[in-house]
Amino acid sequence: MRLPMTAQISTKDGTSNKNARLTNCLKETTKRGDMAVIRPGLVLQAEGTGVGGGLVAFNNELVSVYGSTFNISYEPGPADWNNYSSVLAGISVGLPTFGNDVFMSISSGRVTQISDNGVAWQTRGTIGGSASTTILVSDGTDFVALPITDGRTYTSTDNGATWTRHSGAIGIATPPIAEASAYFNGSYYLAAVVDDDTTATMWRSIDGSTWTACGDRPAGQDSRPDGWASNGSVTIATNAGMGAAYSADNGATWILSTLPANAAYSAYGNGVFVVTDSVTDDVYTSDDGVSWTTNTGPTLTSPGSSYLLFNGTEFVLIDGGSSSFFTSIDGVDWTSHTDTSGATKGPTAVGNGTVIMVNFSNSNCATYAPPVDVPTLVSSVAIGNYDFAQSPL
Repeated sequence: MRLPMTAQISTKDGTSNKNARLTNCLKETTKRGDMAVIRPGLVLQAEGTGVGGGLVAFNNELVSVYGSTFNISYEPGPADWNNYSSVLAGISVGLPTFGNDVFMSISSGRVTQISDNGVAWQTRGTIGGSASTTILVSDGTDFVALPITDGRTYTSTDNGATWTRHSGAIGIATPPIAEASAYFNGSYYLAAVVDDDTTATMWRSIDGSTWTACGDRPAGQDSRPDGWASNGSVTIATNAGMGAAYSADNGATWILSTLPANAAYSAYGNGVFVVTDSVTDDVYTSDDGVSWTTNTGPTLTSPGSSYLLFNGTEFVLIDGGSSSFFTSIDGVDWTSHTDTSGATKGPTAVGNGTVIMVNFSNSNCATYAPPVDVPTLVSSVAIGNYDFAQSPL
């Protein structure tokens, strides 16, 4: 195995090797001895000192220190986005989702596209009908599509290669669905559909094919939710100007939340619910999804058009009106970052620790993955041989 290097190690006397750098490595101690393991988001800087002042390479796997010490320092990768131009097929891409280890989006013409990383996309099958916007949701294995105006759902068990249309209506077909949003809470597919009474009706389904109406949303909540979140026991649905509601029985019944009317976007992770405000800088946190604490959050240029996600490690809050984004472990303390990718803000999805953001107006997709934490400085390692191996992470 060849290690990535910014300067090639070429001789064994160490003289010309003192400026060599081994990148993307992390030194660990195991029962096999000292290991330097390749990890994303890190830069390892190795410098030998003393006689020779350099490193010696053997069979692409061993590095021997030719000197008295082996000083190792680490640099974190940047917390930033990458923007990939024209990687999605066509424009007017639909709301993305993640399931079965792939991201999925529906482009104009209701063509399914999938990607395992948000960078390289491939075209799959086409969903029937003629609706221009399609809501996507996944239970982690299969996918459910709800085309707006269609009134029927479609399911796929093969990552979008084929879709099955189900005859049972969700909402009504005449007049058509005006708007909708959907979510999988770990047990049920949940949907809010604005139908002929201009009020959002809540629905739920075990398999995405047969749906049961659960009544209108609580009073004053006439629109579809902007945000959904669940801890497996309690599910919350939020949307700006109409507040929030929660359900403790997998969406069968909904109770008006004590959250303010401007509660907008929601996420759950690290044992806490987090909800942003569409007008103020407030961020609301809760351990149970019922009782809430108000915290001062980041200052957003456009809080009403922002995005909030949990990527498995941290909450990611994207300011819809600027190049700023923020990360937090607990929803209370936030770190500010600048997106230098030039990506235009758009609908988001998260999977395997990566956030993707697709653009409605073009075929671009931006991705974000948190940098690996900075490990402790390792220095003054004794002269000797050190084995390098590819990390499974």
